This record gives sequence, structure tokens and C-alpha cells, in this order.
Amino acid sequence: MNRKIVLSLLVVGAIAILCISQVYTIREDGGADLLWDKSEGYLFVYENYRGFRISYLAYPWVVFKQYLNAPPDPDDEYVSAAVFHITSAGIERYSLDLPAASLETSFEGQIYANCNGSLCKWVGAHFEPASEEERRKLDGLNRLAPNDIDDGPDGWSKRRIGLALHDYQFSVGIGKVAKLDVDVTNAERAAYSRMSVVLLRPGQSPEKVWYRDGYPRRVSKAEYQQLFQRR
Repeated sequence: MNRKIVLSLLVVGAIAILCISQVYTIREDGGADLLWDKSEGYLFVYENYRGFRISYLAYPWVVFKQYLNAPPDPDDEYVSAAVFHITSAGIERYSLDLPAASLETSFEGQIYANCNGSLCKWVGAHFEPASEEERRKLDGLNRLAPNDIDDGPDGWSKRRIGLALHDYQFSVGIGKVAKLDVDVTNAERAAYSRMSVVLLRPGQSPEKVWYRDGYPRRVSKAEYQQLFQRR
């Protein structure tokens, strides 16, 4: 067989393999709202897992688009939400129903939020609808705070933890001796960040409350299928 024909067939075969073979990548987006006073804290976490099944041929282009924060539509996706109640004694975690609450705000010793367009309140392990009197006091959703708060009227503060184009850290006291360390890094100044919240207590090892690595990463097919429960 002519060498040129053989070479052409090999090139066509290689391109076909690159088109058929897939790279599995995951991108984890999310953020959190931290509310705290002198004795306790609440971390409201929202996470969006996006999965991409990409041919080897298209992979370099997709990586470049991810870097510009313009990824293609995901092949698989799921959203989760949770609340972490943090005291000097430890951490309690509660899963949230979707759609998740937002605009969490402390008012008269109670945490209120926007639950799908209606005022709701945190009752220890979940949100429930606010009463008519509570809706009147807060003027519906109008008194919920969209921004950071420092030492509000009832002693509570609030910080949004999310994507940033620069590094930042801060610590807050929980009880008399414990503290929370919050660390957000973006070494590449890209469209994703690494975020961590760690509970520090004297005489005990640091305890991770929450960690989110927003950088897209390659995973095995088995790990991808397990994450998105594909069969």
C-alpha cells in the first residue's frame, strides 16, 4: 500500500480516537454566608457541581474557556446546600432543601432568610415559614441584609465567602477561646477560588468546617460516575 495512503489512514484513525475518547472533568462552584456572634456561628453553604465529558480533541479549547470563566454547558450537574452550626463544643451539619435560602439575617435573636421569595426562619435544624407577625416586623423581605454586617444591633455579624480575584483571610471569635479561620485564595487571579473555614480550639487539632476548591480538575470515569450517580 502506498505510504501516503497508510499515513493518511493513521492520521484519520488518530483523529477518530481523539474524538471518541473522553476526558472527565469536574468544576465545583459555590459560596457561603457566615453569621456569628460572641458565642456561636452559622455557615450557610451553597454548592454547584458541574461535570464535563469532553473529547480529547476538544479538551484544550475547553480548558482555555474554563480559564476565562466561559465553560460550556455541563453534561451533568447537581446543587446542594447545608448549614453548619459552630460552637466552641464542635460542629453540627444540616442538609437544606432546595432551592436554598438566601439573604440570611439575624433579627431579635432569630435568623431569617429568603426562602424562594418568602420570609422564613431557622428553627434549629431547618427553615420554616415565618409568622404573619414576623413578616410584618421585617416588612416581608425588605429588612434582610444583602451585604456584610459588622456588629449589628443584636450583636451578630455577617460575611459573604465567595469567588474573589484576590486572596483574603479573616478570623472570628467563637466563645471565649475558639475561633474560625476563613481563607480564600486565588493565586492565578482566575475565575475560581479555593475557600476554607477551619475551627481552631486550644489543645485540639484544627477541624475543617468547609472546603471548596473551585479549580476545574480531571477525574477518572469511575469517580465521575460515582459523583453524578451515572450507571
